[in-house]
Amino acid sequence: MRAAAGVSFDVKYLATAGAANMPRQYKSFEDLLHDFRSDLVPHRSWYNYYANALGFLDREFVAAKPKDTMRIMALGDSFAYGSMAYPQNVLPLTEANLRARCGKRRIELMNFGIPATGVWEYRLVHRFAAPIFKPETVVVHFYMGNDGPDLITGASEVPSIAGATRTSFAWNFLANSWKLLRSVDAAAQPGGTFPSSTGAQEPQGGRRVSDQADVGDGQLSASFTPEVFSQISIAQIGRLYAGKMLVEGRDPWKETLDVLDALRAEVVSAGEWRPIIVLFPSELQVDPQAFEATKREITQRFPLLDPAGFDPGLPNQMILAYCRRAGIACHDTTPALIKAAAEDPAPLYKPRDTHWNVRGNRVAAQDEAAFLAQQLCQGGGA
Repeated sequence: MRAAAGVSFDVKYLATAGAANMPRQYKSFEDLLHDFRSDLVPHRSWYNYYANALGFLDREFVAAKPKDTMRIMALGDSFAYGSMAYPQNVLPLTEANLRARCGKRRIELMNFGIPATGVWEYRLVHRFAAPIFKPETVVVHFYMGNDGPDLITGASEVPSIAGATRTSFAWNFLANSWKLLRSVDAAAQPGGTFPSSTGAQEPQGGRRVSDQADVGDGQLSASFTPEVFSQISIAQIGRLYAGKMLVEGRDPWKETLDVLDALRAEVVSAGEWRPIIVLFPSELQVDPQAFEATKREITQRFPLLDPAGFDPGLPNQMILAYCRRAGIACHDTTPALIKAAAEDPAPLYKPRDTHWNVRGNRVAAQDEAAFLAQQLCQGGGA
């Protein structure tokens, strides 16, 4: 694996990304974006909408902030980037909803979501992008399906600020390959195409590519085979295990919370308002039937696990407790999604996929916007 990494960028990235003893040292925002060029493709067509010139699924970013505008930097993974047509995704919907709630105050929510990333990358994006775009505040979108540690093995996908613990190229290659697989299955999605330039006008981020209608929930097909999706679900339920770990001896949440706290400190030192954390749940935390089915499957495979040791609310509790200690605002969208599921049996997640469908994005956006309006539009968030 080490030999292959020496001649192949793709192998090197999958074998080293997130390794605790080898975090890459970046010199600029452009240098950072270069490492994510397979996901951040400038002006590509994603669900029939253009990404912007930096590859983010949003309008074109301009460094100079418009007058009398509150600029919000939104960080996150593929949930933030978007898994549906641009106007159907959670962050564009949150921005529109927030503008309506904030009245005359102008809002600009900049979507810096990058697929297949985690809290370590969120921190890096802020470090290099904030000096350019100068946001008033930062909203970190924490996906509880995989941004937290695996509580069965104790494995974490983020480097440890305190030092190196994981060095295996082979282990990192397998772990990161799964992470990439669960994030975006381009073959099963109508996104990820590259439009041919037929006119003189440059494509603009957030604009429709063609007159094709946006995909609705009734048109969605399964993204993964049952076998692959079962593996993804088993990996995610490891984040919901409160029983005895298979690997003891350290706090599995320490690395994740250390990175979040480093990000908090950097936001405050930059003169921005204290960051806000918004929690996005996995389907296992919203759908009790999916949770029970996955729990049965993993306990059958690993009989040493305690069936009573699984708690769908565990990552919520950990992050909310951290927010109280750190003195920062934190909001969990899980109750809103559970309430929506109870009121209407229509799906909130795409079939055999970890991401929200149109309805799920809409429910989460309405809930997030209501919270952010209280934090940002009624006297500011300082």
